[in-house]
Amino acid sequence: MSGEVDYLAGNTGLDNAGSVAQVRPLLPGTSTYRAVVTSRNALASLGVREGARRMSVDVLSPSHAVELLERVAGKCVGADPEGALVLARHCGYLPLALRIVAERLTAGTSVADLVDELASVRERLDVVVIDDDETTAVRAVFSWSYQSLSPAAARLYRLLGLITGPDIGARAVAALAGPGEVAKALTELVSAHLVQSKPGRRYQQHDLIRLHAFECAEADESDVDRRAALRRLLSWYANTAVAANRVALPDSSSIKLRLDENPLPPLEFADSQAVSRWWDAERANFDAIVRQAADLGEDELAWQLPVALFGFLLIRGGLTSWVPTHEIGLAAARRRGAVPATAWLLTALAVGRRGVRDHVRALEELDEALVLWRRAGVRWGEAWVLRDIGTAHYELGQDREAVAALEGALAMHVADADTWGEATALKYLGKASVRLGAHDLAMAHLRRALAIRTSRGDRRTIASALNDLGSASLAAGAPTAATDFATQALHLNTEIDYPHGRATTHELLGDIHATAGDRAQAQTHWHQAADLFASLNHPRATDLRARA
Repeated sequence: MSGEVDYLAGNTGLDNAGSVAQVRPLLPGTSTYRAVVTSRNALASLGVREGARRMSVDVLSPSHAVELLERVAGKCVGADPEGALVLARHCGYLPLALRIVAERLTAGTSVADLVDELASVRERLDVVVIDDDETTAVRAVFSWSYQSLSPAAARLYRLLGLITGPDIGARAVAALAGPGEVAKALTELVSAHLVQSKPGRRYQQHDLIRLHAFECAEADESDVDRRAALRRLLSWYANTAVAANRVALPDSSSIKLRLDENPLPPLEFADSQAVSRWWDAERANFDAIVRQAADLGEDELAWQLPVALFGFLLIRGGLTSWVPTHEIGLAAARRRGAVPATAWLLTALAVGRRGVRDHVRALEELDEALVLWRRAGVRWGEAWVLRDIGTAHYELGQDREAVAALEGALAMHVADADTWGEATALKYLGKASVRLGAHDLAMAHLRRALAIRTSRGDRRTIASALNDLGSASLAAGAPTAATDFATQALHLNTEIDYPHGRATTHELLGDIHATAGDRAQAQTHWHQAADLFASLNHPRATDLRARA
């Protein structure tokens, strides 16, 4: 069983010990004999006083889990190998759960039928049970450990069952629990193998344990307390994401968020690299927290969270999260009748649509957003929409339409002294001008964009401007200048660990080598670019693999 601890001190077996006090009177009094003690608790003092040797046993690997099923249940498992893998995953690779399911298979239930039964997460603990022996049920084993916890650890165990993301950081645990000391309770849960400790002060519960914890929360925590805990957690995420955006995108415009005050202050970030580390650690949780806010009926948080997470999506390549989180947020903003929020989310959603090449739908959403920004009288929002309308036309190959929209956005940005917006509009004006053959104009636009980015000191956007100048130089027949720009860009993108920027630079370097007739070097760079884009789930990866 996961978390089981073996102490090899022998010929006597002591199973499922709850405490050291239970074990000590039963230990052999001589070194001639040995005792094997299994427990879900660490029983650390046995190692100190009795010299016991501890061995922590994890869950089985997927292949070993299927092997266990096949060893017990026989041919029916081998006849459906894909179903067996799904069945093992539903059991969380726990040996006890696997043995119970294997007994069901030997009794005549098919792999497919058991997979269907276990597909409902809420009912899994009801399935992994032997009908004539409730004490061997997975739920019963977890209950023994739960009932031995201190009140503080038991409460934290219940609250952890409420989260829907794959793991949680220590500060987020503190936000979930509310004011008070949680470190001791966390240590107790880890010692009881009800929570797994991961690098970076992060924690995770096995899927079946989390389901048991959720059942305990429903039974022993009031609806008011459960909702309050989740509100604390979600508002902490929102406040921390806003703090992260201030560091990562200090010059970008956004609507004002009136966030709930949280008993736990948000994280503080020294620089954009610290922000990126937090984003990457939390990446898999962001979809879950936005969806959970909507499921709770917390519409204000449901639309605030995608707005707060914009920097992560833009900088760390969250394409798989972009559209679903913004669609949830947009629906919540519409329910609230929040016009600026709806306009913002429509505009940002269109950016995500462009990332997955749904440019036509992006234009539809931008047209709706433009009406709302104008109704709200927000000039920077109107300029942003015009800029993105131009960008969508550029992506569709409609360069003259792109220039018209981008020039309108540029005029507004210049009039409002919004140099960040000005540089962004110039970026796509330069790219469209290259395709229209106006190389001198393109270089003028892109050099102005680089000057603005350099004055701001944002290395990510400086590298992006260098990439654009490299592409324009190559198109204008200046490969040496293109190589110089690309080399500078690659250095910056590597230094700040910006994978999308590095991918773009490697693609450019591949194009430069291909133009020079060096196909081998071109393919090397295109392969590197494709791998980076693939890590971001970016469709550009497929294009580059076809070229390479």
